[in-house]
Amino acid sequence: MKAPLLHRMDEVALLKDLPEHGLRFGETGVVIQTTPNGLCDIEFVNEGGESIILKEFPKEELVLVRHRRDLMS
Repeated sequence: MKAPLLHRMDEVALLKDLPEHGLRFGETGVVIQTTPNGLCDIEFVNEGGESIILKEFPKEELVLVRHRRDLMS
């Protein structure tokens, strides 16, 4: 599977469980930053809008849910 082209503020979902961080396959987060080496800082928040975790992921472990421009319409 080709890694998605991601931008700041895109919504993404996890492609695997991360039980050590309390995250499960399909949970969504927001891209905070991308790096030239193919990594993304993703923030996950709870239902109250409080940050749960900010973690770096390889793009191959993520799937794009919505581009930022779709979130702003």
